[in-house]
Amino acid sequence: MSEEHKHTNYMRIFWILLTLTIVEVGMAYTMQSHKALLIVALVTLAFIKAGMVAAYFMHLKLERKTFIAIVCFPLILAVVLVIGLFPDVGFKLGGKHHHKPAASQDSGHAVEHK
Repeated sequence: MSEEHKHTNYMRIFWILLTLTIVEVGMAYTMQSHKALLIVALVTLAFIKAGMVAAYFMHLKLERKTFIAIVCFPLILAVVLVIGLFPDVGFKLGGKHHHKPAASQDSGHAVEHK
């Protein structure tokens, strides 16, 4: 009754995750002038890494499809929220705030006293 069980090569997954992390750090240092593209790339790589961790180290790769759908729904919701809120955060990335200057107490009008 010898059951053949395929073992996951965890060291291979480790090296893939390490490589993706090195790519992320390299991108963070080299793509400073393209903030929006950098953010999209880093978030994409983070989701790939999170998926690999969930699939292999949390053994979700072997789970039923229903359970995976239950786990993926909050992830999809989080992505939708991040994309929906990105315009609000995006305006602050460049440090440019479009606020009206506060009205000063001295309006420049001379007041004549009689």
